[in-house]
Amino acid sequence: MFRRSILAFVSLLIVGCDLSESPQLSQQPAIPRMASSSSKAQTAGFNLPSGLAASGTAVPRRAPCTAPSGWIPYQMHLNETIYSLAVYTPFSADDLLKANCLTAPTEIGPGSWVYVPPETPRSSASTFLPLGISALVADPQTVSAGGLVNLTWQTQGPVVRVRIGWMYQNQFIEEVGSLPSTGTWQLQAPADGRESITYMVRVSDGLQEIAAQTTVQIRCPESWYFSPQPSGCPSAPLITTFHEQHFERGTIVYIPALGEHYVLIVGQAGIRLSDPFVPGMPLKDQALDAQIPAGLRQPTGPINYAWRSDDTIAVGLGYAIGEENHYLGMMQRTVNASGEVLYFSSGSGQVYRFVSGQAWQLFSPQ
Repeated sequence: MFRRSILAFVSLLIVGCDLSESPQLSQQPAIPRMASSSSKAQTAGFNLPSGLAASGTAVPRRAPCTAPSGWIPYQMHLNETIYSLAVYTPFSADDLLKANCLTAPTEIGPGSWVYVPPETPRSSASTFLPLGISALVADPQTVSAGGLVNLTWQTQGPVVRVRIGWMYQNQFIEEVGSLPSTGTWQLQAPADGRESITYMVRVSDGLQEIAAQTTVQIRCPESWYFSPQPSGCPSAPLITTFHEQHFERGTIVYIPALGEHYVLIVGQAGIRLSDPFVPGMPLKDQALDAQIPAGLRQPTGPINYAWRSDDTIAVGLGYAIGEENHYLGMMQRTVNASGEVLYFSSGSGQVYRFVSGQAWQLFSPQ
């Protein structure tokens, strides 16, 4: 009887349930989302004191970083860098990066919060200006070769380094670095044949460098020893003994006073060689004489060693067609965009034009 009562009760429960409906799972409470990093100020990994966080600056999350004892939070200004900030502290930019648990200066920028020593001064109004050179003056604008030029500059923005120099063949040649942001430096104009010189000032904020330049004209104290006169300001003439020897396909000119050979192969670029000959060395290769065709010869002394210094020179020139010619000649030099240009006398009274690595010329002066 009891068993039948239980079965009837279970049947009533089944009839009262709608098994076509799936059971409703209870919804879990929503997990609150973390606040967007865009709502916090960019920091160097520190938990800043209340009120220091500025909105609108995205920042990657970093591991907590403990500021050095006594250091205070500082918000970087427009155009300010970790390098310009380090100028006002007893620490280097690398020290500030390490103290703020940073690995690269590009991790922070304007609006970033970093910790600095308490004695760090607040940025001046000039820091807010972009990096640049607001003035550059050379005095005088025209100077004699070897004369003095005063170069005065004024910079703006977060300058951490100033250096000055000049331009040569599109390359900056530094004269001096680590100068003040505003100042004057005296330079000596070259006396190497240039008609002008371009001075340059370069300023850096540690991340970028800005340059400005000014050109000074140079008065020539000398005149060319031949005409028509080429462009460029000539050096003082060198008057000395020249040794010249002609070959089947070119010439070697040796200047003992300079210890240099000028190899002039027809149809090829000029070659300048230092003199390899040492007194006491054999004057020539005796075994070679038997192989030389009639009417030709091998050079002797210093020119022999220049001729044999490279197979391409010996093959390019061929054998000598006559003896060395010694004469008193002149040489002058100038400097242009191609570099150093030499003009010197030939034994026949003509003039050689020589530029290392370029085609040489021989012309008759008027």
